[in-house]
Amino acid sequence: MFTVEHHFDSTEIVSIDEREEYSDVEVLLCDEDIFIVQHHLDIDVKEIIYMSYQQLTDIVAAINLPEGAYLDRRRRK
Repeated sequence: MFTVEHHFDSTEIVSIDEREEYSDVEVLLCDEDIFIVQHHLDIDVKEIIYMSYQQLTDIVAAINLPEGAYLDRRRRK
């Protein structure tokens, strides 16, 4: 299950593990910045990953690709 909320300057996506084995994962999409946050309640630790939108699209594209190194030429000018 996941939720999507659109704010004035960002979009927030929260993915909830339906098996309740993992903490929720929050993805905050800003203009050019992406934050992925997971708060581990049992140990009271919040982990944050900060990346560019290009890195996020690389990860999404890589999910269904075979092993190898790739360059998205559509972004190159």
